[in-house]
Amino acid sequence: PFAALLALAGCASTAAPGTIAGTLAAVGGPAAGSQVPLPGHVVAVASTGARFAVTVGKNGRFSLVVPAGMYYLTGDSPVVRSDGADMRCSAGHTVRVTVGQVSRRVAVVCPIR
Repeated sequence: PFAALLALAGCASTAAPGTIAGTLAAVGGPAAGSQVPLPGHVVAVASTGARFAVTVGKNGRFSLVVPAGMYYLTGDSPVVRSDGADMRCSAGHTVRVTVGQVSRRVAVVCPIR
């Protein structure tokens, strides 16, 4: 019975992963039109509600390994604030993650007015 339980436990593994790769950047303001890389955090929320987060360094680049599926990405950076609070940044569209594949570069953008 114990061996059968272990075999069943092995079958309950999570979905095979893929990778979301991209940048967290500010767009607009004094440098209108160009993207300025930002440090901060990016969160990927799956269509199932599962959340995956990554810390982003000064170069603005991130890579996040997640199960295959559809994700909506948001981000924030302490460098970009609105009325004293962190500004919410987003990719503006969902991202499809395929097993064993790296997504096209996704831009999580903080619009500066």
